[in-house]
Amino acid sequence: MNCYNHEEKEAVAQCSDCGKGLCKECAEKYQAVNLIICDDCASARNNYDKGTFTKTIVMAVVAFVIGLVISIVMGLPAGGLIVFSILTACVPFGWRVLTKVTPKLFLFMPVIRVAYLFCY
Repeated sequence: MNCYNHEEKEAVAQCSDCGKGLCKECAEKYQAVNLIICDDCASARNNYDKGTFTKTIVMAVVAFVIGLVISIVMGLPAGGLIVFSILTACVPFGWRVLTKVTPKLFLFMPVIRVAYLFCY
């Protein structure tokens, strides 16, 4: 198999997303982030990340406005109004963080439990 980008070079790796053959030069292009992917797949991942970030920002702005309206209806003072609105705006970001952290956290829960039992 030859490299997808350099047909004269022998492929030494494959793109982990699409399976295209990559030469040594192409395979090491994204080595800093520990990925072996082709330029097309790197571009697709980048576009997906940008889209996800944009959606999260839009959801945060909508959540902020909803929090602002709710706090005005509840009659909160100015300080509480701002704090409640900011906390509401953080929900989309917090949800993304929790979905990434929670599976890893459950792996450490038994260790925390054992440490707690030994301490008390």
